[in-house]
Amino acid sequence: MRFDVVIHPSAATELEEAYRWIANESEVNANQWYNNLLRKMETLTQTPNRCPPAPERKYANQNFRQLIFGPYRIIFLIDGNCVRVLHVRHGARRPIGEPFMPDVDEL
Repeated sequence: MRFDVVIHPSAATELEEAYRWIANESEVNANQWYNNLLRKMETLTQTPNRCPPAPERKYANQNFRQLIFGPYRIIFLIDGNCVRVLHVRHGARRPIGEPFMPDVDEL
C-alpha cells in the first residue's frame, strides 16, 4: 500500500522556522537540510508503521508516530491511506503537552 503524505500548516510553519534558524549560519546548509528532510518524509509513503509511537501519544487516542531526522522529530498521524505530518520539532524540545495536536477534524 502507498500512503499520501500531507504536511499540515503547523508543520509547514515549523519547517520554515527551522530553515531560517539554520540559514542564519549557512544558507547552503539550510537548503541541504530542507531537501534531505523532504526526502526523509517521502519515505513515509511506504511503511509509516515502521516508525515508533511519539511520546505525545499519551495525550491522544490516535496513532501518532515519529520519524527521526538528525536532531529533529517528524510527528505524524496515520489516517487511512494518508500520513498527516503535524509537527517538525527539534529533539531537544520537550514533548508537546495539552492541548496536543491540531484538531483531527481540521486535517
